[in-house]
Amino acid sequence: MITQLHFSDFIDDFNKFVVQKPHLLELLDQYINISELIPVNWYFHYNKATGRPHDNSLDSIVSTLLL
Repeated sequence: MITQLHFSDFIDDFNKFVVQKPHLLELLDQYINISELIPVNWYFHYNKATGRPHDNSLDSIVSTLLL
């Protein structure tokens, strides 16, 4: 039987996700080395694209896109 999702259930699950999210990111950072997944030519192109330093590293951008 299908039950209806209540707003309070949604809020409880959402709060659990928000609280546990940093733990998930720590686990991903601990067990997955993003820099090994990125080809070297991506680093060259990323640094060459504007000719100036970026505020965010390529590793952080790729890891954000993977999530």
